[in-house]
Amino acid sequence: MSGLKLFAAFASSFLILASPAQAVGDAGTFYVLEVSVEGNEPIVYVKATGINNPDGCSSTSAISLTAVSEDVQDRMLATALTAKASGKRLGGWLNGCVSSPWGTIPKAINVSLKD
Repeated sequence: MSGLKLFAAFASSFLILASPAQAVGDAGTFYVLEVSVEGNEPIVYVKATGINNPDGCSSTSAISLTAVSEDVQDRMLATALTAKASGKRLGGWLNGCVSSPWGTIPKAINVSLKD
């Protein structure tokens, strides 16, 4: 086996073993307590109680709204603000944990307004 192939095999097996397990999971439904946007790159936090924790993050006092594009993140933010303003619940899907001021929190990959 060539040196490059051997290195690639070693590196890929290391990444598989070192990667934390993540599973897309239901966020549950919860009332929004606070929505905040921080930082140079917009980081959106939604504080709430009753958030599910499928990936075992260290805190579930908030979720991070993380999207594939600014446009989608803006729509997620608008949905969270609508939930807060209307008193409706928020739900969605979570995938993994992200660092935050409260420890690691669930990362929301989509959100939806609930009755």
